[in-house]
Amino acid sequence: MKKSIWNASLEESMGLVTDQYIQTSMEDIEKNGYGKKIIGFLTVEFFIFLISFIGPYSDKEVGNILFVEAKILFSIPVWLGLLVIVHYLMDVRKIRHNRILSYYYFNWNMFLMVSLLNYQVFVLCAIGSAMFFGSLIAVILNLSIIIFVIAERYLWFKKEVLNGLYGNQSVSNPLNDVLEKFVVLGRKYGGLIVFPFVVLRLFLPNQGKGIYENDFLRSLVMIFGIGGPILLFYFIVAIVFSCIEGFYINKYMEDYRILSGYSIEDWYGKESKRYKESLGE
Repeated sequence: MKKSIWNASLEESMGLVTDQYIQTSMEDIEKNGYGKKIIGFLTVEFFIFLISFIGPYSDKEVGNILFVEAKILFSIPVWLGLLVIVHYLMDVRKIRHNRILSYYYFNWNMFLMVSLLNYQVFVLCAIGSAMFFGSLIAVILNLSIIIFVIAERYLWFKKEVLNGLYGNQSVSNPLNDVLEKFVVLGRKYGGLIVFPFVVLRLFLPNQGKGIYENDFLRSLVMIFGIGGPILLFYFIVAIVFSCIEGFYINKYMEDYRILSGYSIEDWYGKESKRYKESLGE
């Protein structure tokens, strides 16, 4: 059988699934719960919604420079984001029977959500480049950069996962660790960071106008702004890497429970069908 990311045996998957991931998955509900996660999805959706207002403004001020109305390009993620939230709420209903998968469901759906946000940021950078270089050159330049980054990350991702599954090599996902720390800080201090920007926009709407009128600064943003979605894409790949571990726990759920030494109650949850069956109910 051809070796691939998705068809590894239990023994092979043990080279990829770490004890740290299992521990994090077990602690996930107690530390974070459902409410905080749903708020997290709504927060990302809120930012996607805010960014969508750039579309009509761009069409009005600079015209249709990407061959499609910016209003359409920016509004698509808003509706898709709502679908992702609905999908996550459906996954939440499954967690009462598979408690260990709470972290996996969250990561998988958050990967989709952040990808939509990153798409918007990329379109924004493409519009900025089009204003500087022209439509055709901007599209070619931005697509070339993003295709190169996607290819580089795909090769890294495939190599690391296959090495973990079949190469008996330890794998690392340092960006995911950084992302976890960022999420923790965001939960604690995110409101304090966002609040000043909201106040400035409400009470000082013209503050910073000079930045947009400065040709040099505006040019720097247009040229180097593509770095934003590229950096975010690196973190998105880190989330996917983590999801592969959850995929194999889901695939060999009972085997990993036995290997990890957790009880049926802790692994599946008190309300799960499996726990009730173990009690003879």
